[in-house]
Amino acid sequence: MKGYYFISMMMGPIVSILIVVIIIIIIVKGIKQSSYNKSQPKLTVNAKAVSKRTKVTGGMNNSNINRGHTYYYVTFQFESNDRLELKMNGSEFGMIVEGDNGKLTFQGNKFYGFERT
Repeated sequence: MKGYYFISMMMGPIVSILIVVIIIIIIVKGIKQSSYNKSQPKLTVNAKAVSKRTKVTGGMNNSNINRGHTYYYVTFQFESNDRLELKMNGSEFGMIVEGDNGKLTFQGNKFYGFERT
């Protein structure tokens, strides 16, 4: 019984440390991504929207309050046939239709805008 008590006493600090480490990893990844984007040139190029997708995370909690989040992605194809998938907000996502041609403005993998031509 003493061994079980010792293990249960140690789980609290271990879980707390694990949560802090995960938060630090997420923050560091965000800083690295932002730094990468800022080091890239801001470009405006001809592109075609070739596909769209969404990713939904979360869901309902015990109070039936929706804690979900939707992420929006569009894949653009350049004249060189290279492709790039960019994350954007829902209103920008809604204005783009697969097959649209236009001027895409981006920096690294940060979306700035798409103007149909």
